[in-house]
Amino acid sequence: MEVYLINLDRRGDRLQAIQKTFDRIGLSFIRIAAVDGMLMSQEERDWVYSLTPGEIGCYLSHKKCIELIAASQNEYGVVLEDDVQFSDGVERYLTDMNWIPKGADIVKLDTCGHLVHIKHLVELPDARIRLGRLLSPHVGAAAYIMSREAAKKLLSLLDDMNIPIDRLLFTHDRGVLNNMTVCQVIPALCQQSGSPSTINLDRDIWMQKQVKSARPKLMQRMLREVKRPFKAALYNTISGSSRLYRRVRMGKHWIRVPFG
Repeated sequence: MEVYLINLDRRGDRLQAIQKTFDRIGLSFIRIAAVDGMLMSQEERDWVYSLTPGEIGCYLSHKKCIELIAASQNEYGVVLEDDVQFSDGVERYLTDMNWIPKGADIVKLDTCGHLVHIKHLVELPDARIRLGRLLSPHVGAAAYIMSREAAKKLLSLLDDMNIPIDRLLFTHDRGVLNNMTVCQVIPALCQQSGSPSTINLDRDIWMQKQVKSARPKLMQRMLREVKRPFKAALYNTISGSSRLYRRVRMGKHWIRVPFG
């Protein structure tokens, strides 16, 4: 399997750090120059009304990786973001694809610590991890494995860019969780480092610029950003109640995915 690492040109610090990690575990990667949404013109971004510049860049960067997997001769490819952390022994799972279940389209390697619904949870032979089919949203796209066939199927879906890439891949918003076999590794083999998110930092800079420009059209975007945390809180409250009900009925299938 090829490992594709997404890295912004202006984040050489992250590239140096992840290179040291790969050298230590004896692996290599193909660097994918990330699309920098902050460098895109206003005209280039206006057609994606619902996303911030950082989210647009992140989406297009993952799209580049998925296109490479679709065109590859390898059955699977690995996509990583440059702020990812690895658990001990991760190199085995990034080089040998024999542990991946037959028919798996995407294997999510990271976690955001949320409670998720897993179906057919099994312990892999001679392994320290368990694996099951992901049935509920689990946002974040710091690390995942994708099959070549799944990448080919996603290409047309990726052309319609109106939600962040992690929501497209790991929620029900665009039907990927319903129509593809998405698996979750437990415990997660990867997690984001916890350093300040480039997307969030860029969002703050972008919002400050919009306040200064005070353009009416852009003020609508500002309002959307203000509403974002409240919408998320409402969604979490509603979905949390639903999860609690289902957890009572199917408790053994609900797991908070740890790292490590």
